[in-house]
Amino acid sequence: MLTLRFWTLVAILALLNLTEALQFCRVEAKRTDLCFAVASYKNHTTKAKDVSLHFSARFEGRNGWAAFGLGSKMAGSLIFVMYPGDQDGDVTTSVRSTPGHFPPMVIKTSDVPDIHVTRTWVDPNGAHNVLYTCYDCESWTASDLDVDSEKQPWIWSSNFMQDTRSDDPELMLNMHTDRGVARLNMKSSYEKHPEEAVVAQVSEPRVTVNEATKKKHHKHKTFGLVSIHGFLLTVSFMSLSGGILAIRSGMVNSFKMHWVVQSTAGGAIVLGCLIGIWLSISHGGHFSSFHQIIGLAILPGMIAQGLLGYWHHVKYVKLGRRTAISNYHVWVGRGVLAVGNINVGLGLKLAHASATAFYLWFGSLCLQLTILIPMWYFWAKGLTIMDVVKTGELRRKRGADPEGVAAEYASVEQDPFIVDDDDLDDELDVGGVKGRDLEMR
Repeated sequence: MLTLRFWTLVAILALLNLTEALQFCRVEAKRTDLCFAVASYKNHTTKAKDVSLHFSARFEGRNGWAAFGLGSKMAGSLIFVMYPGDQDGDVTTSVRSTPGHFPPMVIKTSDVPDIHVTRTWVDPNGAHNVLYTCYDCESWTASDLDVDSEKQPWIWSSNFMQDTRSDDPELMLNMHTDRGVARLNMKSSYEKHPEEAVVAQVSEPRVTVNEATKKKHHKHKTFGLVSIHGFLLTVSFMSLSGGILAIRSGMVNSFKMHWVVQSTAGGAIVLGCLIGIWLSISHGGHFSSFHQIIGLAILPGMIAQGLLGYWHHVKYVKLGRRTAISNYHVWVGRGVLAVGNINVGLGLKLAHASATAFYLWFGSLCLQLTILIPMWYFWAKGLTIMDVVKTGELRRKRGADPEGVAAEYASVEQDPFIVDDDDLDDELDVGGVKGRDLEMR
């Protein structure tokens, strides 16, 4: 009797293993709950390789959409989209594609494989389901599908906020709130000689089955281009704050320190951005992440900032006063500094940096703000850093000549771009005050 039960259990387990679907699932509270199962087989009538697909997703409050598609990127992918229909129990689905990182549109050409929607339904658990059969699915050439692959990429995405609830298969989709790439072992579910109909089915529990062995994220070389790119930009954006501190310090050589630090850091930022562009081109030429797009904007911004600084200097030497160019230089610099520091964090995320790296980055932000906020606070009161440090001397000066002290404070803001060299001694003569004397004030 025990022997009979044992072999019955073995037979049941074997049957379950044979019919187990190749599937990927992403279940994350109310934001994402989707699964898609894949089963492929050789069609002995057409000699083509057909694919059965079961797509299942839950939509909180019947809002949102879910999608999955062939390949590792949106461009050229054959994308299967699903969202709740107008009435309870209705499911709307469509097959779409896109030339890039744009909302996919319904395919209306004859180049798409023959895809049949076998069934749509909403199960008792509230999951919306679609069963597809994609005939000769490998004929889609815009992205690769290999039913014999052990690491076939599939993209997936979802949005849990959009008010869909529509029977329109061409509904414009809002941007995804979750996305990713799954790699499945297609070979494990491929039937070369099927004896009966092959139908994919999402199984319970909703977990990934037969996913390709994941490789650890590529660890960048310590002195590789990616590490150099990150190091240059991280240190350089931090250094910009030091250059700002220098010009507001009230020290005799404050401007010299300012232009040396900012020129060095600015040159390093330009170099770092160029390295980033080269890395993006060498990895396929795709500029689709926020980090890359912001980096492309920072490059001309940094160059413009340097030119504005030089233009301000030329104008000041000629006129002896600040102009609108001075304000442009200040505000463009503040914008580049803020956006650049944020983009460093986005770069760390893109590179899958360690938690320690993120803590260091956040610490550097706090350090910069700890320095810059008090500096701006005292500057608004007419005080330089040296004034705050030398409080005793400041009180003595105020008691002796308060008007002269106020004029001195103003000169620091007005004169930050006078270069301490002999060539400027004769370039500026405003009321008998030479360039070097004006810088020293």
